[in-house]
Amino acid sequence: DAKFLTLQGEPVELSAYAGKKVFLNYWATWCAPCIREIPSIARASAELEDEGYVFLLASDESLETIGDFILDREFSGNFIKLNKFFGAWGIHAVPSSELYDENGQLLVTWAGAFEWDSPEMLDAIRNGTPMEPPAAQ
Repeated sequence: DAKFLTLQGEPVELSAYAGKKVFLNYWATWCAPCIREIPSIARASAELEDEGYVFLLASDESLETIGDFILDREFSGNFIKLNKFFGAWGIHAVPSSELYDENGQLLVTWAGAFEWDSPEMLDAIRNGTPMEPPAAQ
């Protein structure tokens, strides 16, 4: 089984993005911090697109649930479905994000929600630097 599916139900693997740096965000429709950070992920994606980054947003919910959610919210981005549940892949909290290098090697994992298009987080993505999430407000 492929680890991911496109929203059209086609299998896709991170290896499809070989030669690019991959930012992978795990999120859920019921997760308020996830929903709050999605617009900043879209802005970070636009900011880093010319630097060889691909941003993917993966949920383990059904294709229909994901599709309806992004249509209702008018979110844009590279949304994909995680095949199986988060826990089956060792993902124990959402939101969380991972950064892979051009060869598919995991560089860093970030737990929690961030303003991804802030100067600090854009630098953390470019440098593969771990960061702590900001204190809850």
